[in-house]
Amino acid sequence: MQLLTRLFVTELPEESDELMEKKYGQDVIDSLSVLEAVTPALHRDLWPQLQETFPMIHLALRSKFAIIRQLAARCFATLCDTMTSQGMRFVVENIIPSLGDPLSLANRQGATELIYREYAVSKMVFRVTDISFEDIVQRLDLKALAYVIFMVVPVLGRMSDPDDDIRSMATNTFASLIKMVPLEVRTLFSYYDA
Repeated sequence: MQLLTRLFVTELPEESDELMEKKYGQDVIDSLSVLEAVTPALHRDLWPQLQETFPMIHLALRSKFAIIRQLAARCFATLCDTMTSQGMRFVVENIIPSLGDPLSLANRQGATELIYREYAVSKMVFRVTDISFEDIVQRLDLKALAYVIFMVVPVLGRMSDPDDDIRSMATNTFASLIKMVPLEVRTLFSYYDA
């Protein structure tokens, strides 16, 4: 985490991309991979320290380098799976607004990749339906029900994005999200009936 802290001292993705290009690229890849691997095994007492990495991973999601965005998306999806309420709150407040950023392709790509990753992995964990792709919604699946309402409209908007990759991920994610809407309604009604 210290490397991520040193590298992401800036809030500008261009500056962090420059540092990665010149010196720290492989180190960031390694750090994100290790963080993804160890997060599920960490004790709850360490979660506040993990929360400190959220802004750094958000910055990595805005990178111009596809590999950095993909690893950041996988890492953050794992963090959201482990510490769902804290992670999803950060996603709703900070990352979902990036889906509609008309000026930055990297912002839209990173936000879409994260939501795509979160959904995909949950499908792998719970084996609910087909697991042809990985994303936030797939990783979290049933845990994400309370957050589906925040994702549906922004993801729908990305289905008409000028970028082919974003359109494809958004279309697959929207198809999976929309399947969860009836589950969310039933969950809400059962909560209020109790």
